[in-house]
Amino acid sequence: MPILIAILGFSILIVVHELGHYLVARATGMRVIKFSIGFGPAILSVQRGGTTYQIAAFPVGGFVQVAGMGPSQDDHGPGSYLEKPLWARAAMVSAGPLFNFGFAWLVYVYLFGSFNAVTYEWQREATAVVREVRGAAEAGGMQPWDTIERINGERIDSFKDLQAATGKYGGAPMTIVVARPPAGERPALVRHDTPIEGLQFAIPTARDDYERVTLVVKPDETERGYLLGVSPAFGRFGATGIVAAAGFATGETWAVFAAIGRTIQRWIAGTEKAQVASVVKITEIGADTVKMGQEWFLNLLALLSINLGLLNLLPFPALDGGRLVFIGIEAVARRPVPRGVEMAIHAVGMLVLLGLMVVVMAGEIAEKF
Repeated sequence: MPILIAILGFSILIVVHELGHYLVARATGMRVIKFSIGFGPAILSVQRGGTTYQIAAFPVGGFVQVAGMGPSQDDHGPGSYLEKPLWARAAMVSAGPLFNFGFAWLVYVYLFGSFNAVTYEWQREATAVVREVRGAAEAGGMQPWDTIERINGERIDSFKDLQAATGKYGGAPMTIVVARPPAGERPALVRHDTPIEGLQFAIPTARDDYERVTLVVKPDETERGYLLGVSPAFGRFGATGIVAAAGFATGETWAVFAAIGRTIQRWIAGTEKAQVASVVKITEIGADTVKMGQEWFLNLLALLSINLGLLNLLPFPALDGGRLVFIGIEAVARRPVPRGVEMAIHAVGMLVLLGLMVVVMAGEIAEKF
């Protein structure tokens, strides 16, 4: 079930993208031949206003077919993309990525408004509550949802305090006091005001009546230093009202946009190795976040939606950004690039993208065997 939910969520991102193209195409008078949810043979279709709306056999993603955007040479005439002014074509091509950005913004509005945002300005806040245990912590008797309160008598208020204390004692056994909730219970989130107007932060907090348990744990020595073997629970951010939620959503969208943009710049500059994941890996990550909770999955969808929009704006053939380049050339040269030349370039770009996808997917599958 988590995998199916992940696939459905990712398909929604593509449909949102294509919906942007569709709505602006209609608004600017372009003739939309087909709007499809999914690929392959149609299992359900209806025709209205000259447009075929269909649900295809493989309901993963979708596409919109606009007259004049395909390889056909006879797509001229009323309603053709080719006959529209440059501004209309640019608006239609840009609409897909812009709708992805808008979708992410709406998700963040919901997350901040419902007090379920797991990041603020693309930063998470790890707490001293343990979500998962392994290695040294598990061997020492620590359990999920324990709250680490003291290490060798030193008060621990955050995961940063925990990391500092673990490194401080150089791998020696540590006496750790934890607050342990009853079986099957988790520490409740308690809201606190922040210095930022309209923003609150909720921290999982141990109750006074929780059992206090003293453990002795010797950290594992690894290449990254001394580790306890715990994964922290994270706090939640929320807004005090819908206006504040909209403001924080705008900031969050921009923070993610900027972070992805900086990453792409480092890839282009060669200062960081490009990390590309296929639909197989992304689905696996999505299924894992579904298990973590709806807020984590929605946060991932917002991130991927921004990523999808930004990558589509790259000036590469077959992408929206590549089409914008040809529109720009036509605006400067005052004449279009020959239709056959543009279509050939986009075809090569599509082949390169498909080839890259196959190579990445094959590598990911090979890693599992």
